[in-house]
Amino acid sequence: MNSKTLLILILFIGSNIARTIGIDYKLFQIIIMAFAIAIACKNKIIFHNKTIITLSIIILLFGFHAISLYGAEGSLGILLTLLTTPILLIPYNRITSKQGNIYFKILCIFFISECIFAILSTITGQIFVKLPFEAATFNTTEFRAYTFHGTSLSDALIVTTIMSFILYSPLREKYKICMWIIGFISILCFNCRAAIVMNVGLFIIYILRNILKNGRIKFSLIFFIILISAISYYIFKAGVGRRLLEHGLYDENSAAVRTNTLLVLTELNLEDFIMGIPKNLRIVYLYNYSGNANGISENFWIDFLFEYGIIFIFFWFFLYYRICYPFLKYYSKTNAFILTTAFAILASTNNSLSTTFVPLFVFIICCYLFVPKILYSIIDKKYLVALKYKSKNPKS
Repeated sequence: MNSKTLLILILFIGSNIARTIGIDYKLFQIIIMAFAIAIACKNKIIFHNKTIITLSIIILLFGFHAISLYGAEGSLGILLTLLTTPILLIPYNRITSKQGNIYFKILCIFFISECIFAILSTITGQIFVKLPFEAATFNTTEFRAYTFHGTSLSDALIVTTIMSFILYSPLREKYKICMWIIGFISILCFNCRAAIVMNVGLFIIYILRNILKNGRIKFSLIFFIILISAISYYIFKAGVGRRLLEHGLYDENSAAVRTNTLLVLTELNLEDFIMGIPKNLRIVYLYNYSGNANGISENFWIDFLFEYGIIFIFFWFFLYYRICYPFLKYYSKTNAFILTTAFAILASTNNSLSTTFVPLFVFIICCYLFVPKILYSIIDKKYLVALKYKSKNPKS
């Protein structure tokens, strides 16, 4: 087992794929974490990044504390999800140009596979993976494609993350726009309204910045805008992605449930904010405010607060900032702000980060691979535009 094989397993063997082929995904997570630690030990980088080690220890401490208070049911699952991300990042602390080139190719193949999988699922009206719930059928506007990782919301977050890094990268325009179009079609197939709006917003910002930078809009960009508009029109006309058109961005059955969940915070006292709350109270609060009787909040911030309290959220956020900053500081301030804000906002519209480790892992890997100077060192220059970047080498 090496880091390349590990990356392939992480990206391609999602919970839906594991369920389809009969693998226990929690056991799979434990196995790939063990592989990650073994690879790091072999390469003598197990303690190279102190921030990752600190984050892992804090997650374990808060996780075991929650289990001691509330029991293993549910608590063990979120602990495993939170712990998997930093453990899997350890083997990627030091990356050579040759490794970076391979990782970038794996990421691109995964991205295209996700998109094609979603598109084929929508064209055929079939869901090719085994799900733990009943999905909407093709003849309704609620149909969503499901691919590798859990819900459509999770896969849409992963695809959007990669799309945004591609769009704001120094890749030549024809390559980045072609990749973005494929990604956007798959986002329509996932039928996730927040992801659709986010990607349209990111593309509009990209166009406006392009105009401001060049004083005019390039002909090639005009062509791509017309092409994207035409494709989107015919896709919507075919009934794909119509949840946004028929329900709008806010409706009582979905978006309202998510916003009403935030009203739960009015029920919490200071001790609840600091320590979290028992599972029986969570179910009562969520049912009272959102009508959700299964105890699922649809918001990962609420999940973290209920399980571990506000102190954990502070440490979690701060340490991930410390992990990402050594890479993000080599982006322009505007790009770094756009990329991180887009990810944070879209992730906050659902509970993906408390149910799967992959979106956050992909975001951090993208933070490294799309650093302009690193990108120039790992892929052929013919795919890139000339770009000025900071002279210092980013530390991995």
